[in-house]
Amino acid sequence: MMKHSSRIAQLLPRPNNIHQTRLLSILKFRSNRTVTPRNSYITNKTYPQLIWNNYIPSNLKIFSVIGTGIIGFIKLNPNVWITLGPPIAIGTFYMNKYIKHRIYLNNVSTVLPEVHTIDDKDQNVIIEENLKAETALPSLFKPTEIVKILPYDESQIYNLKYEIDNQYDSLRKQIIDLIEKRIKESILLSQNSTDQVCSIMNEFMEDDQFNININENEIESWITSKVKLPSSKDESNLKQFIKLSFPYYSSKTVKDRKRIGTLAIYLIKINETDWKIDIEINKLGWFNSESVWIKELDNSENMESDLYKTYRNS
Repeated sequence: MMKHSSRIAQLLPRPNNIHQTRLLSILKFRSNRTVTPRNSYITNKTYPQLIWNNYIPSNLKIFSVIGTGIIGFIKLNPNVWITLGPPIAIGTFYMNKYIKHRIYLNNVSTVLPEVHTIDDKDQNVIIEENLKAETALPSLFKPTEIVKILPYDESQIYNLKYEIDNQYDSLRKQIIDLIEKRIKESILLSQNSTDQVCSIMNEFMEDDQFNININENEIESWITSKVKLPSSKDESNLKQFIKLSFPYYSSKTVKDRKRIGTLAIYLIKINETDWKIDIEINKLGWFNSESVWIKELDNSENMESDLYKTYRNS
């Protein structure tokens, strides 16, 4: 129990007032790290989000809602429930559906900046404005924002070497590899950038050496959906859209490391090997999060993962 408590404390900055001190004391009570990625677009950008998503058990959240409902049912007159219950339930359902749809659009708009919905049954269909329908798909994205990922093939022997059991493992390993490469390349190109960008990117440097501490086994969220690109005339031709997030630390040593922030990755699958990629680097804060984006990288056209580079012809 003490080991878990000390690990939580290392993730958080020193409190500067009595309220933060009390909050850290509560965190030391229980550690509940996410075992599997959350199916969510929400990224842990602030400490309240981190606490809610990673350290408060799902069962506790569910029982809290149920308990609140039971108390309300006992306290209120049955006639009130009969009158207000159905419209509240229906309103809650549609409000939840609307909020999820808006969150989806907000996330996709970071990859396709100008989008609007298509008024049909599929709410996860979007198109980009001001582009002609006959535009060729490769021209929608620049080579400097494209990465090469090797498709998963269960018959390949190299799966054993890299401990790849399924498509998720294959994507996960290659994405982490590409993230490290793009961060390094961005640092080399960011010498003339703004102070904010440099201050965040400097977290990945130590003594003039790269210090990128991320772990493929600590993915906190992973969600997959579909988008429609304007080059396709077929309404059913949807492209895979993935958003995932994971933490980055000050050190690789678990005992000494401190969580600095969260990386959010946005991917659109263009074809079997080509993916459009955007990286959002968020530095953790109590209520606000500083962030910087890595999109296009000069002199890094069609960046390849190590797995793709080694086994593309196998």
